[in-house]
Amino acid sequence: MTVNKERYKMNMQKVVLSSIVCLLILICSSNHLYSQQKIFDFGRLNYLNNPNKSIIDGDLLVSLNSKSFLAPGESQFNNYLVRYSLIDGSIQESKPISLGLENESYFVKSMYKNGEDIVIVSKRLELIPNQVTLTKVSGHEIKVYHEKANSYYERILEDKYRPLIGNTFYKIDPTRFWGDVNYQIQKLYKISVDGDSLDKALVYNLKTQSQYTVDYVVYDDANYFTVLNIYNSLLFEEGVDDTLSKFEIYRINKFNLSVDTLIIENEFTYLSAKTFEVNNKFYVAFSKQDSSVKNVYLLDNKITIFEYDIDANKLEKVVDFEFKHKVELENIHYDKYTNRVYFYGNASTNKKTYADLTYSDYWLAEIDNNFNIKNEFSWSWSSLDRLKENIYNLNSDEEGLIISMGEYDITNSIPYKPYFFKMSRDLVTNIDEISDNSLFTVFPNPTSDLINLNSIELPYNLELYDYTGRRVIEQSGIYDKDLRIDIREFPQGIYTLKVESKGVNQSKNVIITK
Repeated sequence: MTVNKERYKMNMQKVVLSSIVCLLILICSSNHLYSQQKIFDFGRLNYLNNPNKSIIDGDLLVSLNSKSFLAPGESQFNNYLVRYSLIDGSIQESKPISLGLENESYFVKSMYKNGEDIVIVSKRLELIPNQVTLTKVSGHEIKVYHEKANSYYERILEDKYRPLIGNTFYKIDPTRFWGDVNYQIQKLYKISVDGDSLDKALVYNLKTQSQYTVDYVVYDDANYFTVLNIYNSLLFEEGVDDTLSKFEIYRINKFNLSVDTLIIENEFTYLSAKTFEVNNKFYVAFSKQDSSVKNVYLLDNKITIFEYDIDANKLEKVVDFEFKHKVELENIHYDKYTNRVYFYGNASTNKKTYADLTYSDYWLAEIDNNFNIKNEFSWSWSSLDRLKENIYNLNSDEEGLIISMGEYDITNSIPYKPYFFKMSRDLVTNIDEISDNSLFTVFPNPTSDLINLNSIELPYNLELYDYTGRRVIEQSGIYDKDLRIDIREFPQGIYTLKVESKGVNQSKNVIITK
Protein backbone atom coordinates (compact mmCIF):
# COMPACT_ATOMS: atom_id res chain seq x y z
CA MET A 1 0.00 0.00 0.00
CA THR A 2 2.91 2.33 0.87
CA VAL A 3 4.53 1.69 -2.51
CA ASN A 4 1.29 2.51 -4.31
CA LYS A 5 0.95 5.77 -2.36
CA GLU A 6 4.53 6.76 -3.23
CA ARG A 7 3.94 5.86 -6.88
CA TYR A 8 0.70 7.86 -6.90
CA LYS A 9 2.52 10.83 -5.33
CA MET A 10 5.28 10.64 -7.95
CA ASN A 11 2.73 10.41 -10.78
CA MET A 12 0.86 13.47 -9.44
CA GLN A 13 4.12 15.41 -9.28
CA LYS A 14 4.79 14.51 -12.90
CA VAL A 15 1.28 15.59 -13.89
CA VAL A 16 1.65 18.94 -12.10
CA LEU A 17 5.11 19.53 -13.60
CA SER A 18 3.86 18.58 -17.05
CA SER A 19 0.91 20.94 -16.67
CA ILE A 20 3.20 23.81 -15.69
CA VAL A 21 5.50 23.14 -18.65
CA CYS A 22 2.53 23.00 -21.04
CA LEU A 23 1.17 26.25 -19.62
CA LEU A 24 4.55 27.97 -20.03
CA ILE A 25 4.80 26.74 -23.61
CA LEU A 26 1.27 27.99 -24.26
CA ILE A 27 2.04 31.41 -22.83
CA CYS A 28 5.41 31.84 -24.51
CA SER A 29 4.56 30.35 -27.89
CA SER A 30 4.26 32.90 -30.71
CA ASN A 31 1.25 30.98 -31.99
CA HIS A 32 -0.78 31.66 -28.85
CA LEU A 33 -1.74 35.18 -27.84
CA TYR A 34 -4.19 34.36 -25.12
CA SER A 35 -2.32 35.01 -21.88
CA GLN A 36 -2.65 38.77 -22.12
CA GLN A 37 -5.66 39.21 -24.39
CA LYS A 38 -8.41 41.53 -23.21
CA ILE A 39 -11.25 41.65 -25.67
CA PHE A 40 -14.80 42.75 -25.04
CA ASP A 41 -17.72 44.65 -26.48
CA PHE A 42 -18.62 47.89 -24.79
CA GLY A 43 -22.13 48.38 -23.46
CA ARG A 44 -24.64 49.53 -26.06
CA LEU A 45 -27.23 52.28 -26.08
CA ASN A 46 -29.50 51.41 -28.96
CA TYR A 47 -31.21 54.80 -29.11
CA LEU A 48 -27.94 56.50 -30.05
CA ASN A 49 -26.54 57.03 -33.52
CA ASN A 50 -22.99 56.28 -34.67
CA PRO A 51 -20.58 58.26 -32.46
CA ASN A 52 -19.53 61.68 -33.74
CA LYS A 53 -16.32 61.73 -31.73
CA SER A 54 -14.64 59.72 -28.98
CA ILE A 55 -11.50 60.23 -26.89
CA ILE A 56 -9.62 58.57 -24.03
CA ASP A 57 -9.90 60.27 -20.64
CA GLY A 58 -7.97 58.30 -18.01
CA ASP A 59 -9.70 54.94 -17.50
CA LEU A 60 -12.72 56.08 -19.51
CA LEU A 61 -13.68 56.25 -23.15
CA VAL A 62 -15.75 59.40 -23.61
CA SER A 63 -18.02 59.39 -26.64
CA LEU A 64 -20.25 62.10 -28.07
CA ASN A 65 -23.30 60.61 -29.77
CA SER A 66 -26.44 62.02 -31.30
CA LYS A 67 -29.88 60.59 -30.71
CA SER A 68 -31.13 58.37 -33.52
CA PHE A 69 -34.72 59.58 -33.45
CA LEU A 70 -36.35 62.78 -32.27
CA ALA A 71 -39.55 62.70 -30.26
CA PRO A 72 -42.61 64.51 -31.71
CA GLY A 73 -42.09 68.24 -31.34
CA GLU A 74 -38.33 68.02 -30.82
CA SER A 75 -36.40 70.40 -33.04
CA GLN A 76 -32.98 69.96 -31.49
CA PHE A 77 -30.54 67.18 -32.25
CA ASN A 78 -30.12 65.66 -28.82
CA ASN A 79 -26.48 64.95 -28.09
CA TYR A 80 -25.39 62.53 -25.41
CA LEU A 81 -22.09 62.33 -23.58
CA VAL A 82 -21.40 58.68 -22.78
CA ARG A 83 -18.59 57.48 -20.51
CA TYR A 84 -17.47 53.87 -20.89
CA SER A 85 -15.11 51.96 -18.61
CA LEU A 86 -11.92 50.86 -20.33
CA ILE A 87 -11.61 48.09 -17.76
CA ASP A 88 -14.71 46.09 -18.66
CA GLY A 89 -16.61 48.14 -21.27
CA SER A 90 -19.52 48.99 -18.97
CA ILE A 91 -21.42 52.27 -19.33
CA GLN A 92 -20.55 54.54 -16.42
CA GLU A 93 -22.68 57.51 -17.44
CA SER A 94 -24.99 58.61 -20.24
CA LYS A 95 -26.47 62.08 -20.13
CA PRO A 96 -27.70 64.76 -22.55
CA ILE A 97 -25.22 67.55 -23.22
CA SER A 98 -25.96 71.04 -24.49
CA LEU A 99 -23.72 72.32 -27.26
CA GLY A 100 -25.38 75.71 -27.66
CA LEU A 101 -28.70 77.51 -27.58
CA GLU A 102 -31.85 75.64 -26.66
CA ASN A 103 -33.93 74.37 -29.61
CA GLU A 104 -31.02 74.95 -32.00
CA SER A 105 -29.09 72.23 -33.80
CA TYR A 106 -25.30 72.02 -33.74
CA PHE A 107 -22.79 69.99 -35.68
CA VAL A 108 -19.70 68.78 -33.80
CA LYS A 109 -16.51 69.84 -35.58
CA SER A 110 -13.84 68.65 -33.15
CA MET A 111 -13.39 67.04 -29.74
CA TYR A 112 -10.09 66.70 -27.91
CA LYS A 113 -8.33 66.81 -24.54
CA ASN A 114 -6.95 70.18 -23.42
CA GLY A 115 -5.15 69.73 -20.13
CA GLU A 116 -7.69 68.19 -17.75
CA ASP A 117 -10.66 69.41 -19.80
CA ILE A 118 -12.50 67.92 -22.73
CA VAL A 119 -13.09 70.56 -25.41
CA ILE A 120 -15.90 70.32 -27.97
CA VAL A 121 -16.13 72.83 -30.83
CA SER A 122 -19.50 72.95 -32.58
CA LYS A 123 -21.10 74.90 -35.39
CA ARG A 124 -24.68 76.16 -35.45
CA LEU A 125 -26.69 74.66 -38.29
CA GLU A 126 -29.67 77.01 -38.48
CA LEU A 127 -30.19 80.78 -38.89
CA ILE A 128 -26.49 81.66 -38.54
CA PRO A 129 -24.66 78.58 -39.84
CA ASN A 130 -21.13 79.88 -39.18
CA GLN A 131 -21.67 80.70 -35.51
CA VAL A 132 -19.35 78.74 -33.24
CA THR A 133 -19.75 77.42 -29.71
CA LEU A 134 -17.11 75.94 -27.45
CA THR A 135 -18.08 73.44 -24.76
CA LYS A 136 -15.70 72.61 -21.91
CA VAL A 137 -16.26 69.45 -19.89
CA SER A 138 -14.38 69.62 -16.57
CA GLY A 139 -15.11 66.42 -14.69
CA HIS A 140 -18.90 66.39 -14.51
CA GLU A 141 -19.24 70.16 -14.99
CA ILE A 142 -20.17 71.46 -18.44
CA LYS A 143 -19.81 75.07 -19.61
CA VAL A 144 -20.79 76.43 -23.04
CA TYR A 145 -19.16 79.54 -24.54
CA HIS A 146 -21.06 81.47 -27.26
CA GLU A 147 -19.88 84.11 -29.67
CA LYS A 148 -20.43 87.62 -28.32
CA ALA A 149 -22.17 88.94 -31.41
CA ASN A 150 -22.65 87.36 -34.79
CA SER A 151 -25.58 88.22 -37.00
CA TYR A 152 -24.07 87.79 -40.45
CA TYR A 153 -25.02 84.91 -42.73
CA GLU A 154 -22.72 83.21 -45.20
CA ARG A 155 -23.11 79.94 -47.04
CA ILE A 156 -19.64 78.61 -46.46
CA LEU A 157 -18.02 75.42 -47.65
CA GLU A 158 -16.47 72.87 -45.31
CA ASP A 159 -14.84 74.96 -42.59
CA LYS A 160 -11.81 73.66 -40.69
CA TYR A 161 -10.71 74.16 -37.10
CA ARG A 162 -7.52 73.84 -35.09
CA PRO A 163 -7.22 72.97 -31.35
CA LEU A 164 -6.76 75.56 -28.63
CA ILE A 165 -3.33 77.07 -28.17
CA GLY A 166 -3.65 78.88 -24.87
CA ASN A 167 -7.20 80.27 -24.97
CA THR A 168 -7.24 80.79 -28.74
CA PHE A 169 -8.09 78.65 -31.73
CA TYR A 170 -8.39 79.39 -35.45
CA LYS A 171 -10.99 78.44 -38.04
CA ILE A 172 -11.05 79.03 -41.75
CA ASP A 173 -14.18 79.47 -43.88
CA PRO A 174 -13.91 78.98 -47.66
CA THR A 175 -16.57 80.71 -49.77
CA ARG A 176 -16.75 80.04 -53.50
CA PHE A 177 -17.63 82.65 -56.13
CA TRP A 178 -18.68 81.86 -59.67
CA GLY A 179 -18.25 84.11 -62.68
CA ASP A 180 -16.03 84.63 -65.68
CA VAL A 181 -13.21 83.63 -63.37
CA ASN A 182 -13.85 81.20 -60.54
CA TYR A 183 -12.18 81.94 -57.24
CA GLN A 184 -12.48 81.46 -53.51
CA ILE A 185 -12.28 83.71 -50.50
CA GLN A 186 -10.87 81.86 -47.50
CA LYS A 187 -11.51 83.81 -44.32
CA LEU A 188 -9.26 83.12 -41.37
CA TYR A 189 -10.84 83.81 -37.97
CA LYS A 190 -9.13 84.01 -34.59
CA ILE A 191 -11.49 82.88 -31.83
CA SER A 192 -10.54 83.54 -28.20
CA VAL A 193 -12.16 82.64 -24.90
CA ASP A 194 -12.99 85.98 -23.24
CA GLY A 195 -14.66 85.58 -19.87
CA ASP A 196 -17.89 83.66 -20.44
CA SER A 197 -17.98 84.30 -24.20
CA LEU A 198 -16.04 83.83 -27.42
CA ASP A 199 -14.45 86.77 -29.16
CA LYS A 200 -14.30 86.18 -32.92
CA ALA A 201 -12.12 88.36 -35.14
CA LEU A 202 -11.43 88.18 -38.88
CA VAL A 203 -7.66 88.33 -39.23
CA TYR A 204 -7.12 87.52 -42.90
CA ASN A 205 -8.86 87.23 -46.29
CA LEU A 206 -7.12 84.80 -48.61
CA LYS A 207 -8.27 85.02 -52.24
CA THR A 208 -7.31 82.08 -54.43
CA GLN A 209 -7.96 82.22 -58.16
CA SER A 210 -7.38 78.76 -59.49
CA GLN A 211 -9.02 75.44 -60.11
CA TYR A 212 -11.93 73.97 -58.20
CA THR A 213 -11.00 72.88 -54.71
CA VAL A 214 -11.77 69.25 -54.01
CA ASP A 215 -10.27 69.23 -50.52
CA TYR A 216 -8.01 71.18 -48.24
CA VAL A 217 -6.31 70.82 -44.86
CA VAL A 218 -5.03 73.24 -42.25
CA TYR A 219 -2.17 73.20 -39.76
CA ASP A 220 -0.95 75.66 -37.19
CA ASP A 221 1.54 76.19 -34.39
CA ALA A 222 2.36 79.15 -32.17
CA ASN A 223 3.79 81.14 -35.12
CA TYR A 224 2.05 80.09 -38.34
CA PHE A 225 -1.26 79.07 -39.80
CA THR A 226 -1.10 77.03 -43.01
CA VAL A 227 -3.79 76.27 -45.58
CA LEU A 228 -3.07 73.45 -48.03
CA ASN A 229 -5.48 73.54 -50.99
CA ILE A 230 -5.78 70.39 -53.09
CA TYR A 231 -7.08 71.24 -56.55
CA ASN A 232 -8.47 68.89 -59.19
CA SER A 233 -10.03 71.33 -61.61
CA LEU A 234 -10.73 68.83 -64.35
CA LEU A 235 -12.37 66.29 -62.13
CA PHE A 236 -15.89 67.46 -62.98
CA GLU A 237 -15.32 68.67 -66.52
CA GLU A 238 -16.60 66.86 -69.60
CA GLY A 239 -14.29 65.91 -72.45
CA VAL A 240 -11.14 66.35 -70.42
CA ASP A 241 -8.01 64.32 -71.00
CA ASP A 242 -6.69 64.19 -67.46
CA THR A 243 -7.33 65.22 -63.85
CA LEU A 244 -3.94 66.33 -62.61
CA SER A 245 -3.73 67.70 -59.08
CA LYS A 246 -2.14 70.90 -57.91
CA PHE A 247 -1.25 71.81 -54.33
CA GLU A 248 -1.34 75.45 -53.26
CA ILE A 249 0.11 76.09 -49.80
CA TYR A 250 -0.40 79.39 -48.04
CA ARG A 251 1.46 79.90 -44.76
CA ILE A 252 0.23 82.93 -42.80
CA ASN A 253 2.40 84.49 -40.11
CA LYS A 254 0.19 85.01 -37.03
CA PHE A 255 2.09 88.13 -35.90
CA ASN A 256 2.56 90.25 -39.02
CA LEU A 257 0.07 88.43 -41.33
CA SER A 258 2.66 88.00 -44.08
CA VAL A 259 2.00 85.12 -46.49
CA ASP A 260 4.36 82.59 -48.04
CA THR A 261 3.05 80.69 -51.05
CA LEU A 262 4.14 77.29 -52.33
CA ILE A 263 2.67 75.71 -55.49
CA ILE A 264 3.31 72.08 -56.43
CA GLU A 265 2.13 70.41 -59.63
CA ASN A 266 1.41 66.68 -59.43
CA GLU A 267 1.07 63.86 -61.92
CA PHE A 268 -1.72 62.12 -60.02
CA THR A 269 -5.17 62.87 -58.69
CA TYR A 270 -5.12 63.17 -54.89
CA LEU A 271 -8.43 62.96 -53.07
CA SER A 272 -9.91 62.73 -49.58
CA ALA A 273 -7.10 64.22 -47.55
CA LYS A 274 -6.65 62.97 -43.97
CA THR A 275 -4.14 64.34 -41.51
CA PHE A 276 -2.21 63.08 -38.51
CA GLU A 277 0.63 64.34 -36.34
CA VAL A 278 3.62 62.35 -35.03
CA ASN A 279 6.27 63.87 -32.76
CA ASN A 280 5.33 67.44 -33.75
CA LYS A 281 5.48 66.56 -37.44
CA PHE A 282 2.47 67.09 -39.71
CA TYR A 283 1.44 64.44 -42.24
CA VAL A 284 -1.31 64.30 -44.81
CA ALA A 285 -2.57 61.15 -46.54
CA PHE A 286 -4.35 61.13 -49.90
CA SER A 287 -6.23 58.53 -51.85
CA LYS A 288 -4.19 58.35 -55.03
CA GLN A 289 -5.59 57.73 -58.52
CA ASP A 290 -4.03 57.91 -61.93
CA SER A 291 -4.87 60.89 -64.11
CA SER A 292 -7.44 59.02 -66.22
CA VAL A 293 -9.88 58.58 -63.32
CA LYS A 294 -12.70 61.13 -63.15
CA ASN A 295 -14.99 59.64 -60.49
CA VAL A 296 -14.35 61.12 -57.05
CA TYR A 297 -16.31 58.27 -55.44
CA LEU A 298 -14.30 55.53 -57.10
CA LEU A 299 -12.30 53.74 -54.45
CA ASP A 300 -8.72 52.73 -55.03
CA ASN A 301 -6.07 50.78 -53.13
CA LYS A 302 -3.36 53.45 -53.32
CA ILE A 303 -2.64 56.04 -50.61
CA THR A 304 0.19 58.57 -50.61
CA ILE A 305 1.73 60.16 -47.51
CA PHE A 306 3.29 63.65 -47.52
CA GLU A 307 5.20 65.29 -44.67
CA TYR A 308 4.79 69.03 -44.11
CA ASP A 309 7.45 71.12 -42.35
CA ILE A 310 5.58 74.20 -41.14
CA ASP A 311 8.73 76.15 -40.17
CA ALA A 312 10.33 75.65 -43.59
CA ASN A 313 6.97 75.69 -45.45
CA LYS A 314 8.05 72.54 -47.26
CA LEU A 315 5.99 69.55 -48.44
CA GLU A 316 7.69 66.27 -49.33
CA LYS A 317 6.33 62.89 -50.36
CA VAL A 318 7.19 60.16 -47.86
CA VAL A 319 5.73 56.95 -49.30
CA ASP A 320 3.20 55.41 -51.68
CA PHE A 321 1.09 52.65 -50.15
CA GLU A 322 -0.70 49.95 -52.11
CA PHE A 323 -3.21 47.96 -50.07
CA LYS A 324 -4.83 44.61 -50.81
CA HIS A 325 -8.34 46.09 -51.10
CA LYS A 326 -9.96 49.17 -52.56
CA VAL A 327 -10.47 51.31 -49.48
CA GLU A 328 -12.31 54.38 -48.28
CA LEU A 329 -10.05 55.98 -45.68
CA GLU A 330 -12.15 57.31 -42.79
CA ASN A 331 -9.25 58.61 -40.74
CA ILE A 332 -5.81 57.92 -39.24
CA HIS A 333 -4.78 57.29 -35.64
CA TYR A 334 -1.31 57.63 -34.16
CA ASP A 335 -0.75 55.20 -31.28
CA LYS A 336 1.66 56.95 -28.92
CA TYR A 337 2.20 53.76 -26.91
CA THR A 338 3.80 51.88 -29.81
CA ASN A 339 4.66 54.60 -32.37
CA ARG A 340 2.42 52.78 -34.83
CA VAL A 341 -0.05 54.46 -37.17
CA TYR A 342 -3.42 52.88 -37.94
CA PHE A 343 -5.38 53.58 -41.11
CA TYR A 344 -9.07 52.70 -40.83
CA GLY A 345 -12.37 52.93 -42.66
CA ASN A 346 -13.98 50.43 -45.02
CA ALA A 347 -12.90 48.26 -47.93
CA SER A 348 -14.59 46.77 -50.96
CA THR A 349 -13.54 43.14 -50.91
CA ASN A 350 -15.78 41.99 -53.76
CA LYS A 351 -13.90 43.94 -56.47
CA LYS A 352 -16.69 46.50 -56.65
CA THR A 353 -16.77 50.02 -55.27
CA TYR A 354 -18.93 52.18 -53.08
CA ALA A 355 -20.02 54.00 -56.24
CA ASP A 356 -21.74 50.78 -57.31
CA LEU A 357 -23.89 50.94 -54.13
CA THR A 358 -22.50 47.62 -52.99
CA TYR A 359 -21.57 46.81 -49.43
CA SER A 360 -18.17 47.34 -47.91
CA ASP A 361 -16.45 45.72 -44.94
CA TYR A 362 -14.62 47.04 -41.91
CA TRP A 363 -10.99 47.74 -42.73
CA LEU A 364 -7.87 48.36 -40.63
CA ALA A 365 -4.18 48.64 -41.52
CA GLU A 366 -1.15 48.91 -39.23
CA ILE A 367 1.85 51.04 -40.29
CA ASP A 368 5.17 50.99 -38.44
CA ASN A 369 7.32 54.03 -37.63
CA ASN A 370 9.28 53.56 -40.87
CA PHE A 371 6.04 53.74 -42.87
CA ASN A 372 5.92 50.07 -43.81
CA ILE A 373 2.61 48.21 -43.96
CA LYS A 374 2.86 45.64 -41.18
CA ASN A 375 -0.66 44.23 -41.35
CA GLU A 376 -3.93 44.81 -43.15
CA PHE A 377 -7.21 43.05 -42.69
CA SER A 378 -10.94 43.46 -43.16
CA TRP A 379 -13.97 41.73 -41.70
CA SER A 380 -17.75 41.78 -41.88
CA TRP A 381 -20.42 41.24 -39.25
CA SER A 382 -23.35 41.31 -41.67
CA SER A 383 -24.26 39.52 -44.87
CA LEU A 384 -26.67 42.25 -46.11
CA ASP A 385 -25.49 43.62 -49.44
CA ARG A 386 -26.84 47.10 -48.84
CA LEU A 387 -24.75 47.76 -45.74
CA LYS A 388 -21.62 49.84 -45.59
CA GLU A 389 -19.69 48.62 -42.53
CA ASN A 390 -17.30 51.34 -41.44
CA ILE A 391 -14.84 52.11 -38.64
CA TYR A 392 -15.66 55.68 -37.57
CA ASN A 393 -13.17 56.27 -34.76
CA LEU A 394 -10.11 54.56 -33.35
CA ASN A 395 -8.40 55.27 -30.03
CA SER A 396 -5.77 53.47 -27.99
CA ASP A 397 -4.74 52.97 -24.39
CA GLU A 398 -1.94 50.97 -22.78
CA GLU A 399 -3.81 47.69 -23.24
CA GLY A 400 -5.02 47.89 -26.82
CA LEU A 401 -7.14 49.54 -29.49
CA ILE A 402 -10.66 50.87 -28.99
CA ILE A 403 -12.59 50.78 -32.24
CA SER A 404 -15.87 52.57 -32.91
CA MET A 405 -17.83 50.86 -35.67
CA GLY A 406 -21.22 51.10 -37.28
CA GLU A 407 -23.38 49.97 -40.16
CA TYR A 408 -24.83 52.33 -42.74
CA ASP A 409 -27.75 51.32 -44.95
CA ILE A 410 -26.72 52.68 -48.36
CA THR A 411 -30.09 52.04 -50.00
CA ASN A 412 -32.18 53.78 -47.35
CA SER A 413 -29.51 56.23 -46.10
CA ILE A 414 -29.93 55.08 -42.51
CA PRO A 415 -27.04 54.71 -40.04
CA TYR A 416 -27.64 52.14 -37.35
CA LYS A 417 -26.08 49.56 -35.00
CA PRO A 418 -23.23 51.59 -33.52
CA TYR A 419 -20.89 49.83 -31.12
CA PHE A 420 -17.41 49.88 -29.63
CA PHE A 421 -15.01 46.98 -29.57
CA LYS A 422 -11.74 46.62 -27.68
CA MET A 423 -9.00 44.45 -29.13
CA SER A 424 -5.41 43.62 -28.25
CA ARG A 425 -2.64 44.99 -30.42
CA ASP A 426 -1.30 41.44 -30.66
CA LEU A 427 -4.42 40.46 -32.53
CA VAL A 428 -3.73 43.12 -35.14
CA THR A 429 -0.09 42.11 -35.35
CA ASN A 430 -0.75 38.37 -35.65
CA ILE A 431 -4.08 38.26 -37.47
CA ASP A 432 -4.00 35.68 -40.27
CA GLU A 433 -4.11 37.12 -43.74
CA ILE A 434 -5.85 35.45 -46.65
CA SER A 435 -3.31 34.56 -49.32
CA ASP A 436 -3.37 32.74 -52.60
CA ASN A 437 -1.84 29.60 -51.05
CA SER A 438 -4.19 29.52 -48.06
CA LEU A 439 -5.90 26.17 -47.44
CA PHE A 440 -9.07 27.79 -46.19
CA THR A 441 -10.86 31.04 -45.39
CA VAL A 442 -13.21 31.81 -42.51
CA PHE A 443 -15.92 34.45 -42.23
CA PRO A 444 -17.36 36.38 -40.58
CA ASN A 445 -14.53 37.09 -38.19
CA PRO A 446 -15.32 38.24 -35.51
CA THR A 447 -18.53 36.21 -35.15
CA SER A 448 -21.13 35.46 -32.49
CA ASP A 449 -23.03 32.45 -33.83
CA LEU A 450 -21.64 30.72 -36.94
CA ILE A 451 -18.29 30.27 -38.67
CA ASN A 452 -18.32 29.77 -42.43
CA LEU A 453 -15.30 27.80 -43.62
CA ASN A 454 -14.35 27.59 -47.30
CA SER A 455 -11.74 24.92 -48.04
CA ILE A 456 -9.65 24.54 -51.19
CA GLU A 457 -8.51 20.95 -50.64
CA LEU A 458 -10.73 17.92 -49.94
CA PRO A 459 -10.89 16.00 -47.70
CA TYR A 460 -9.70 17.85 -44.62
CA ASN A 461 -9.69 17.62 -40.83
CA LEU A 462 -10.36 20.51 -38.46
CA GLU A 463 -9.86 21.32 -34.80
CA LEU A 464 -10.95 24.37 -32.79
CA TYR A 465 -9.04 25.35 -29.62
CA ASP A 466 -10.08 27.85 -26.96
CA TYR A 467 -7.76 30.36 -25.26
CA THR A 468 -6.48 27.77 -22.77
CA GLY A 469 -5.40 25.42 -25.56
CA ARG A 470 -8.32 23.06 -24.90
CA ARG A 471 -9.75 21.40 -28.02
CA VAL A 472 -13.47 22.15 -28.19
CA ILE A 473 -14.27 20.87 -31.71
CA GLU A 474 -12.76 18.02 -33.72
CA GLN A 475 -13.98 16.74 -37.09
CA SER A 476 -12.24 14.39 -39.54
CA GLY A 477 -12.64 13.38 -43.18
CA ILE A 478 -14.71 16.41 -44.24
CA TYR A 479 -15.75 16.58 -47.90
CA ASP A 480 -17.76 19.82 -47.64
CA LYS A 481 -16.05 22.79 -49.31
CA ASP A 482 -18.47 25.21 -47.62
CA LEU A 483 -18.85 24.20 -43.99
CA ARG A 484 -20.87 26.03 -41.31
CA ILE A 485 -19.76 25.59 -37.70
CA ASP A 486 -22.10 26.49 -34.84
CA ILE A 487 -20.13 28.22 -32.06
CA ARG A 488 -23.02 29.78 -30.09
CA GLU A 489 -22.32 27.61 -27.03
CA PHE A 490 -18.78 28.89 -26.61
CA PRO A 491 -17.85 31.96 -24.50
CA GLN A 492 -16.31 35.00 -26.16
CA GLY A 493 -12.58 35.14 -26.71
CA ILE A 494 -9.89 34.25 -29.24
CA TYR A 495 -9.94 30.72 -30.64
CA THR A 496 -7.56 28.90 -32.96
CA LEU A 497 -9.03 27.03 -35.93
CA LYS A 498 -6.66 24.41 -37.36
CA VAL A 499 -7.18 22.70 -40.71
CA GLU A 500 -5.12 19.79 -42.07
CA SER A 501 -5.35 18.46 -45.60
CA LYS A 502 -2.95 16.10 -47.41
CA GLY A 503 -0.23 16.64 -44.82
CA VAL A 504 -0.43 20.46 -44.87
CA ASN A 505 -1.47 22.25 -41.66
CA GLN A 506 -2.70 25.83 -41.34
CA SER A 507 -4.20 27.81 -38.45
CA LYS A 508 -6.26 30.99 -38.17
CA ASN A 509 -7.39 33.02 -35.18
CA VAL A 510 -11.16 33.39 -34.80
CA ILE A 511 -12.78 35.97 -32.52
CA ILE A 512 -16.03 34.97 -30.82
CA THR A 513 -18.06 37.86 -29.44
CA LYS A 514 -21.29 37.96 -27.44
